[in-house]
Amino acid sequence: MWYDIKSSFWFIPLLMIFSSFIFSLFTLFIDQVLYKEELFQSYEYTQNILKYFVFVGADGARSVLTTVSGSMITVAGVTFSITIVSLTMAASQFGSRLLVNFMQDKSTQFVLGTFVSTYVYCLLVLRSVHSDYENLFVPTFSVNCAVLLAFFNVGVLVFFIHHISISIKAECVIDSVYKQLKLDIDRMFIDGDHEKSDDDSIKQTDFNSPELAEEYPAKSAMYSPKTGYLQAIDYDKLMELSVEKDLVVQLETKAGDYFVPGFPVATIRSKSRIQGEFVTGLSDVFLCGHQRTGEQDTESGIHQLVEIAVRSLSPGINDPFTAISCIDCLSSVFTILAQKRPPAAWHHDDEGCLRVLAKPVEYSMLLEAAFNQIRQNSKTSVAVTIRLMDAYHRIAFSLKDVANKAALRRHVEMLLAAGACNIDCEHDMQDLKRRYDDCIDLLDIT
Repeated sequence: MWYDIKSSFWFIPLLMIFSSFIFSLFTLFIDQVLYKEELFQSYEYTQNILKYFVFVGADGARSVLTTVSGSMITVAGVTFSITIVSLTMAASQFGSRLLVNFMQDKSTQFVLGTFVSTYVYCLLVLRSVHSDYENLFVPTFSVNCAVLLAFFNVGVLVFFIHHISISIKAECVIDSVYKQLKLDIDRMFIDGDHEKSDDDSIKQTDFNSPELAEEYPAKSAMYSPKTGYLQAIDYDKLMELSVEKDLVVQLETKAGDYFVPGFPVATIRSKSRIQGEFVTGLSDVFLCGHQRTGEQDTESGIHQLVEIAVRSLSPGINDPFTAISCIDCLSSVFTILAQKRPPAAWHHDDEGCLRVLAKPVEYSMLLEAAFNQIRQNSKTSVAVTIRLMDAYHRIAFSLKDVANKAALRRHVEMLLAAGACNIDCEHDMQDLKRRYDDCIDLLDIT
């Protein structure tokens, strides 16, 4: 729900509208205080305060507030139109799945909220203007605040035009996706120099081991009643239920997988056979949606970079420079991943008993998600193929784990084979082969 709220155009503007309501009450209160001369030492003291404001009569106040409110709602409509046009252009160039990145842009949400909240503020102040002699009230301070807000909104409009013009540039879109992916990695993965986790001492405990089978003889399968992409798993609730019912749960799926009804999602071990209602209720720990998110799914951000690269390599666009930028970002991502450990797959309760075995995040799977489609779609671009081998070389510098080196070496071999089939120029092939030899030297695991 919070992810959907952050991706909406209504949440921040709604908060700003509420803030404009509070602000209007504050400014009108100031006006009421300034109109009560008995609160000050003398009439001259009041005049010294009020001289800093632009004085208008009741008709003038109505005119100012009407002008500001009308212009702000007009500009807000234009701003919405420009935003929709930019979203349409982004969807056609980068893919509709990246629209969520544009919709999460706080700057655009703030600009929309600024214009709408100023409009609401002017309406709230306008209703307090009274021109009859017995009940004369002109909120001078509030009207001056409306004028200041109008000047501020002019600056916001200039900022918005500048921001929207650069936000649809390929480099800015790629950098935005890369920064969000880096944040997700820092949040989910563990720094390599941290102390060893409990995983290292419990890896010998297999879910089907005789010891675990003897302690928990009953075995049940859990199937998904839902349809959609698995966006997140509530591990806290799963651990709580496992401890309460004395269970050991092995997850057969991970964030990013697609669920269909009857899809096996977990295997449960217990001391006695558990009720089917409980197994069905356990499905609440799995959050499904119509799209993948980066909450627990690292591949989601990687797929966004891959989509930009693949679309840029299509015959209709044919933009290898954008693909090269995506490859450079992916090489940086995997250099960062090489220095971190994946999230713990073994989860224990407070007493150290194994409760949940999650599906591990493997470096080799992330490599396949990142580079398979780019390699397959770069057959007609020698520059992209060579840059991809350069990216492998940069990643190889950071790898220390033997399994990760073997996984990357497989991709290096596949890229060389693809180049041999698709590159006709002998000199280009020599460049690729030279980079291949450099990679193999770094990935030598003998």
